[in-house]
Amino acid sequence: MVNDVIAFYVPDSNTLHSLRLGHTLINFILSDFSYFAEQCIEAVQKYQRTGENTLEKATVLKEYIRNCHPYCSALINTEFSKIVIDCIIDYLCTSNNVGLEELWVKNLSATDEFGKAVFRRITEYKTGYSINQWKNLLRMQVYSASKAAIIYGSGGANRQEHRAKKLYFDMAFKLSAEELGGGELPYVKCCSVPFLPDSPSILKNAANTLEPMVKAMVGTRRINSPVKGRNCTHDQAAGLAINAIMSIRSPLSSEIDQFIKIYSELPDEVYEPSSFKAIIDLEFDKLLERGLYLRPHSSGYITARYSDGEGSFEDEPGTQSDLANSDTSKKNTVSIKLPQTDQAPKTPRILKIINMTEDPSRIYSGKRTMQEINARCSLIWSAMQVRTGWNMSVLERNEWFRQLTQIRYGIGTGELSPEVLDRFLDATEEVYGVITGAG
Repeated sequence: MVNDVIAFYVPDSNTLHSLRLGHTLINFILSDFSYFAEQCIEAVQKYQRTGENTLEKATVLKEYIRNCHPYCSALINTEFSKIVIDCIIDYLCTSNNVGLEELWVKNLSATDEFGKAVFRRITEYKTGYSINQWKNLLRMQVYSASKAAIIYGSGGANRQEHRAKKLYFDMAFKLSAEELGGGELPYVKCCSVPFLPDSPSILKNAANTLEPMVKAMVGTRRINSPVKGRNCTHDQAAGLAINAIMSIRSPLSSEIDQFIKIYSELPDEVYEPSSFKAIIDLEFDKLLERGLYLRPHSSGYITARYSDGEGSFEDEPGTQSDLANSDTSKKNTVSIKLPQTDQAPKTPRILKIINMTEDPSRIYSGKRTMQEINARCSLIWSAMQVRTGWNMSVLERNEWFRQLTQIRYGIGTGELSPEVLDRFLDATEEVYGVITGAG
């Protein structure tokens, strides 16, 4: 429905992008990035084994994260174009237990393309030109899930209650940022299409029609913008443009008809988010404004309306794949044997997780679909990556991830049921005493 969609713009683009309210948040929270990470790690491990520059081929891996959010899709060739090397840098730091500074120095004199790429990217971090977008992606996923859990996690369809909870959460963020001494926070601009930076490219037909008249009216006059000044100086600059178009003629009937035909589908408002967090917060705001909310459903959400409380989208989590509820989940009711990793785990807590997973007498938390299990796994793994409440050493995290990879492989070959992965996640949460806020 049109009321469920907003339009947004990203810099240096001649295209408007759409965001479907509710559906976008749910899809992002449920997104599973573990395969993307596995492939990035495989690329760096192949480089370490053979010395081959695997980065060029690995760059295409960014396509695996394109559809997690329309903001990522819109910026996949700009802000997120280096997310593969970002993931590799994070892996090199965690697997070798080194910091960015040490990794940067190590590659300072690199002669191969791989090492040079690592050095250049860390330099971009150090100079403030960019950030590690892989870690940011995981951070934003955990942020989205946590905010959704606070606002909607208790169930119910009370609009005022949801509004109050959102205000509570957003104010806590604002005060925390001020306490930390942060600079400018993420924000969103709103305007109509003609006032976007690249509007002449978006509205080519209108621009071509008006340009000759505008040039004639402006003549040789130019605006001298002040080097510094308050926002009120914007009106002074705009005043010259206002004076220039005072004599503009009314559009001809043929021009009106042409504009209606070409631009009738344009949105009245377009949002320009300054960052990933900004567009996530915008979706939460617009859900309330449009009378929508996220209703808890199994281990995820569906989008509903306050007026009737019914789900408004058909693509509910769990309807596409019911593998975990099928007969395959019955394979492991007697005994479970996890596959061995290439490096046997040594840390006590990971060994305990394995033993708990293999124990058939342990009570299983509940049947979930494969999609729901993947979403749960992704959220736990993402939270580990950004260290949100997880008291976990680098060695433990690496051992846990290796075991996860083996379980996923076993599910893929049919040797293990999806329930085994869910039991592994049960044990993980119990051992570390962390319950993720997925809803």
